[in-house]
Amino acid sequence: MTIKEVASQAGVSTAAVSRYFNGGS
Repeated sequence: MTIKEVASQAGVSTAAVSRYFNGGS
């Protein structure tokens, strides 16, 4: 699953998902 797919599922931008993965939870 790509970041773009995750973003689509979550309804957020790819930038937000990328920042989440890079920064952790």
